[in-house]
Amino acid sequence: MHIMHNSVNAKNALCAFEADMQLMHTAHMNNLAHFRKLRGLSQADLAEMTDLNQSTIQRAETEHRSAKLETYKKCADALGISLGQVFSDSRQDLEKELLNALRLVQEGRHPEIAEMIDRARTPLR
Repeated sequence: MHIMHNSVNAKNALCAFEADMQLMHTAHMNNLAHFRKLRGLSQADLAEMTDLNQSTIQRAETEHRSAKLETYKKCADALGISLGQVFSDSRQDLEKELLNALRLVQEGRHPEIAEMIDRARTPLR
């Protein structure tokens, strides 16, 4: 295999990995949105139920740094769920273990990890 092809695959794998990580993070941070949608509510509906602005609900759902714990508490109460459910991590144990391990990888080793991910995605023959 040509060296350039290896580096392109490694780069693509790293991009795909970063996208996967973003999806994992998004899955975790949107628990509030998940429960809101389960109840068939819009952000505006939840805002009305909690006497908050729709933009405040949006910031809470995306874990914006300006979101306040009191906002999460009001939303959880309105949705009939606990704060624990808002912030719970529903990943499987293996996913959690892999994520924690990847967070410890030194930046200089990212290409090596990307190459391993690329190989892991290739079907066995």
